[in-house]
Amino acid sequence: MIAIPVVIFKAVEGWNYNWKEGTAHPVEYVDVQERIVDKSPNYFYKIIYSYKVDNKDYQIPKDLGATTQAQAASALEVARANPVAIPVWYSATDPSIATLRQEETHWQAYLLLLGLLILMLAYFRWLLLNYYALELLPT
Repeated sequence: MIAIPVVIFKAVEGWNYNWKEGTAHPVEYVDVQERIVDKSPNYFYKIIYSYKVDNKDYQIPKDLGATTQAQAASALEVARANPVAIPVWYSATDPSIATLRQEETHWQAYLLLLGLLILMLAYFRWLLLNYYALELLPT
């Protein structure tokens, strides 16, 4: 029962950040590595991006991949030959917390929280009704 609030907190944790947008530049390229995904080999390479906030450098990795090693190696060579800056979103209070995709709070998340609240209220109502029913039983 304790795991449910923990999962909910982790799901909505990113909503509290005041995200600011910056620019990240590639600084390092990690060679192609094979990983087994869904029982079949896939090939991934990593690009390490660097972004600067208040004259301090931070780094964030981005994994990219392909289904064949040749495709991944080719894409890595293209990325090395044509380095492209990408947008990065970081927390205004702690710039080391960053993401390469913009975080948004969607209405579905609020609907999920409303549904959980309704379920909890219904459960407590049921619990109280059963408690009072037991109290009213003749002894």
